[in-house]
Amino acid sequence: MSQISQLVDYLLTRRFGYHSIASDTPDGVLSGKHHPVDRGCVHSKLHFQWLWSVLPYFLTAPLGKSNRKLPKVSSTSYLNGLRGVACLIVYNYHIMGDFFGDVIFHAFGAEPAAQNLIFVQFPIIRVLYAGTAMVCLFFVLSGFVLSYSPLQKIDSNGSSNNLLASLSGALLRRGIRLFVPMVGLAITTCLVTYFFPASSPPHWLPHNMTFFGYVGHYIEITLGAMSPWASGLPLSFEHCWTLAFEYRGSLIVYLCCVAASKLTTLMRKSGLLWVTFMSLFYGKWDIATFTSGMLLAELHHCPLSHDFRIFSRISSRCSSSTKFALVTLLLLFSLVCCSWPQAGPETEPFRSAVVLTPVVFRNTPEDFMVYWGSFGAFTLLAALENLTSVQWLLSTTPFLYLGEISFSFYLLHWLMYHVPGKQLYIYLRIHGWNELISFWAFYTSTLVMLVIAADLYWRAVDVNSVRLSKYLVDRLGRKDGSDPATQTISRAPSVPVEDIRNQVENV
Repeated sequence: MSQISQLVDYLLTRRFGYHSIASDTPDGVLSGKHHPVDRGCVHSKLHFQWLWSVLPYFLTAPLGKSNRKLPKVSSTSYLNGLRGVACLIVYNYHIMGDFFGDVIFHAFGAEPAAQNLIFVQFPIIRVLYAGTAMVCLFFVLSGFVLSYSPLQKIDSNGSSNNLLASLSGALLRRGIRLFVPMVGLAITTCLVTYFFPASSPPHWLPHNMTFFGYVGHYIEITLGAMSPWASGLPLSFEHCWTLAFEYRGSLIVYLCCVAASKLTTLMRKSGLLWVTFMSLFYGKWDIATFTSGMLLAELHHCPLSHDFRIFSRISSRCSSSTKFALVTLLLLFSLVCCSWPQAGPETEPFRSAVVLTPVVFRNTPEDFMVYWGSFGAFTLLAALENLTSVQWLLSTTPFLYLGEISFSFYLLHWLMYHVPGKQLYIYLRIHGWNELISFWAFYTSTLVMLVIAADLYWRAVDVNSVRLSKYLVDRLGRKDGSDPATQTISRAPSVPVEDIRNQVENV
């Protein structure tokens, strides 16, 4: 019986990410003595433990039924909270764009003006559903986070071997970390959409095929989405196009870390600024977002005041209120850039910003959006790096929790929207509910279901993908002392060239 209890405890603590919940187990059970009453009591408590372990953190934590702890707050914890907010905005973008795209995708005052005088169309307010800008912010955050530790090792003048070992492990783990959860999503989407084809939105696979044919198409789609050179939208989970960009950007960040490892801090900043500029010049906005995030990480470790005394003097002469005002203006400017309307620069201030847009980004409204979204994401993170009050807010428990489940939230939101969510909206409309009330009822219900599903998916798949990547890298890597550079290589005795020639002639 004790072995069964240990197994259940292992599953509760390891697989689902919770610490064991204290229970008063009878001594007779622990000692191996079997009592019918005690067994039933223990089984009941185990069932309750299992129930509490399955429930999401935001329900169990306030009730004191979970010992799971969020990561300790550090100087960069707000980045996790910011990522969680960005995922929520992407959720808003896909749902509100589907229902109210004819309105919210236009700027305030755009023609016809009678239809575009809504409060949510104002600049800055538009950030609440600026999905494209949030994708750019994802990439800037990734560039910052992925390069943070390597740049710290470089600045500490540590061993180059430690840096290369760290980059090697991170590089090998990155693909597993990104694509294993996506494979889980592909399997779930394949089964749900085939056996419950209630919703068939655009770009989803048709259902008029055999089960194995359907699975074969999903395998093909999934393999295509895992290519670092992919640029299209994978059918049925088209929001996962960002993962290929994430993987490609990660490879570039690691390469830049190696290239910059022997440079001075000033040359690293100059090199990253040049790579970012040239990426934008050639229209590679995604690469520019990653390298700009890496530039911000470098500035976090070594500000410009370390390279130029004039910046240190200016900073010392400016009062704290002046600094706060300047950083706040930068924050507002970044939010305006992120608010670029999807329909194009129809009104001010977007119309005047066209002349400041590189020619390569003036072809389509989407090109304008990714350019200004990238610029806005960079300036937004630069402003937040100097706003401790906002950092504190994003480091509070709700935002940290949303950041923990953000990847699972992002992966599942498209499926949860179309299958249970949209069906609820249709059901409410059929039964005579008002359109606006039906929308908000479906929006709220889907959001709650999505958070619960993301919590479970994070514990069951996302966390285990991290463990799997670490396990595989540790197993495949060389053990201590097995480095060929430290081992003596035995060589065969040298043979004179004349002896070899004579042997060949004799043959």
